[in-house]
Amino acid sequence: MKRRPGSIVLLISSALLLHASGALAQVTPAPTGPVRKMPSPPAGVVPGGPVTNLPAGPALPISLTVSPDKLVIGAPLAFAVGMAGSQTTPTTFKVLSELMNPFTVTFPAGRIWASSTQPTPPLLTWQYFHFCVTPDLNEQRYPCVSKDAKSATVAPFDAATVQISTLKLNGDAGTGTAVIPRGKSVVAEVRLNAILPAANITVQSSALNNFNQLIYANNIPVAATAIPVAMQLPFGGKKGTGTITAELNGKTVTRNIEIPPLKQVDKTCFFDNTPTAGSWSATVDYCTYQISPAAVTGGQTANGFVRRGFASAEQVYLEFSSSDAAIATVSPASGSIPNQQRGLTFIVKTVPTGGTSKTVTIRVLEGGVFEYLIPLTIN
Repeated sequence: MKRRPGSIVLLISSALLLHASGALAQVTPAPTGPVRKMPSPPAGVVPGGPVTNLPAGPALPISLTVSPDKLVIGAPLAFAVGMAGSQTTPTTFKVLSELMNPFTVTFPAGRIWASSTQPTPPLLTWQYFHFCVTPDLNEQRYPCVSKDAKSATVAPFDAATVQISTLKLNGDAGTGTAVIPRGKSVVAEVRLNAILPAANITVQSSALNNFNQLIYANNIPVAATAIPVAMQLPFGGKKGTGTITAELNGKTVTRNIEIPPLKQVDKTCFFDNTPTAGSWSATVDYCTYQISPAAVTGGQTANGFVRRGFASAEQVYLEFSSSDAAIATVSPASGSIPNQQRGLTFIVKTVPTGGTSKTVTIRVLEGGVFEYLIPLTIN
């Protein structure tokens, strides 16, 4: 046998090995049986949401998320809890926090995600709130003690969203027109919809000596101030109207107020005009000559007088009317008793009644509030 060089032998061996490998690849059978696919979410569920047919695992929380991650006053919070592995029976975890009472979330059998929506308290405080989810249902207070608990944090609400919920005056319900008495103070109570570390509230009044004051509700939901109401106000003896407002974060709550006049009328009467001989004096008390009962003959004029006291230096505003204008009319229809004047006269013109006596009532209204009735007989 002829002997070949070593290099030629090596080349031939390599070629035979390469050919054998190719032949082996061609005859290797393909895998048989179905190819296992990863489980897909049910219809309508996004990846990462509730899924079924997952491998079983420990009944422990793996995540806790809260949305929104910043509090919104009056809005609920949504909680999503993830579990390490699906179970063949329902599983329940407990959520604890500094914000609300403990509550539970339950995973249906075969699910690894559970959710819950919880209302927030009516008066939120401005702070970070922490939450935790624990598999130990015996835990009652935050923080969770279980080593397997998971936690989440929610940021405080935007302080600029705090608003005035009600403006109460003298303890009323915070609605309608408030009647404010003279010579006392009206307490304006401002209630907020949340609790801030510092809330600066401006309270103003359009009618009460242009009252303007800054009050504070620091770490409490309510602030109050007393607004003085003077005895003398420039309303011309009439019923005064105005507003009291409270402003916070650029938003104003307004209450309408009504201030009755001072009751200053001391007496109303019809008087005999003979002693005065038709004259009139600002200092005379004409009720000294009162006719009682008041009676005139139809076609005559009756003289009336409204006497004031001196409760204040305000004028007294009066309005006059008759219960039957067909037989008796009053003039003037209205008038004022100026400061330091004793009273105001008025006249009632009558018509003949055909021989039958009739009685009318003359109405005197002070400041649009206080009413005085004077009967007059017409013969």
